[in-house]
Amino acid sequence: MAGTQRVRGLRELSPDEIGNVESNYGFNVQGNSPLSGGQRSNTAYLDTNEGRRVVKIYPNNFSPQLIDFQARACAHLHRDGIPVPKLFPNSQGRYITPLDDTNYIVMDYLEGEPLRHGEEGVIDLAFRPLALVLNSLSRFDHSEIKVAPELEIPLSQQLAELTDNLLKRGRSGVDPVVWSYQDRLNDVYSSLSRILESPGLSEQLILGDYNLGSILVHDGRFKGILDFDLMHLQGKGFDFMHVFDLLFVDKSTEGISLEQRVNFDKLGKAMAVYSEEDKDISSQLFSFPMMLQLLGVRNLVDVWGNYYAGRSDREYFEEKKSVYIPRLEIGVQLGDRIIETLDEAVSK
Repeated sequence: MAGTQRVRGLRELSPDEIGNVESNYGFNVQGNSPLSGGQRSNTAYLDTNEGRRVVKIYPNNFSPQLIDFQARACAHLHRDGIPVPKLFPNSQGRYITPLDDTNYIVMDYLEGEPLRHGEEGVIDLAFRPLALVLNSLSRFDHSEIKVAPELEIPLSQQLAELTDNLLKRGRSGVDPVVWSYQDRLNDVYSSLSRILESPGLSEQLILGDYNLGSILVHDGRFKGILDFDLMHLQGKGFDFMHVFDLLFVDKSTEGISLEQRVNFDKLGKAMAVYSEEDKDISSQLFSFPMMLQLLGVRNLVDVWGNYYAGRSDREYFEEKKSVYIPRLEIGVQLGDRIIETLDEAVSK
């Protein structure tokens, strides 16, 4: 299930870790400090005699094969001219280096700050780079896909585990929101899974967690993309609808309709920008509402499943237990309008 490595504390590298880096990469570390960022890895900024570097120490449930796959995909994007961190090989000529029971990589430091809601030019800053990245990843030779541990377990299995845990607790031991929505969640997933298996759906390697923290900007200019931990095969609409949902879907205001939650004007403008860099996207627009449904199902199974399996705390559950229901329902109930808006934007 997702969430088994939900939060890793921010910390500096230890003297032993610094020694490991210096001996394997040949530079002297003059200072280091923790970097905020993903929920899975420990990431630290290094001042070295060769310039600024970043060390990313992976959780120990990320296999060397998985880290190597992600590193090669990142290196491919860099060679393709996409502004992602440049990876540095170690003294053995490899991107990944063992450290105790896990592994790490060393990469260049990219200037910039995470994209913010309300940032001027936010649509161009978020959606044009996404098109360029997905176009590049479509050309990456990925004969053997490796995915993060939380994606290895089929969603159907995660949903079944959640259902079992809820039935064991009974109605009185389950939050009313979760209990009342279980049949709906199972029905949506059942319908969705059949559609996702249809031969007309095109899949390729995607980022899988494209969010505001993945996008670096500085002085109103796009500077780079980070975070490749959840790359997997899926339709392009998955990344597009994820970041659109984060930017332009109101999931917090109470008492408003689904239509009022979605900024359809921004949806059209986002697709207009995206399609300038991806001329073939029109054939996949039918799948975009399904991608939003899939995101909603995954998020609900993650939040509810981890809590009722004892893998996350009450505070996180209370914060997130209802927030992803609109994500799922918008994809289900407003699918036709989403496709119509996207089609119109591409046709202009």
